[in-house]
Amino acid sequence: MNSTTLKLKLKSINGKITHDNKYSGQNSSWCVVEVYFTNYNGSIEEKLEQFCRNTEWELDLDWDPENNGVFFERRVE
Repeated sequence: MNSTTLKLKLKSINGKITHDNKYSGQNSSWCVVEVYFTNYNGSIEEKLEQFCRNTEWELDLDWDPENNGVFFERRVE
């Protein structure tokens, strides 16, 4: 799943995307997406985990818990 598809899915559950970028390092590149929710709950957490299942995206649910923020990243070639 590319970042455009991920962002569409996040918007469908009322996620506000605050950062979407690609970073290049010496040996690899990463695509990251930061998203916040005003109504974060267990149901949304379950959907986020489903979005990442069987994809290359890694999800950090504890990235910004005070502000209901989560972080997605994946390695790109």
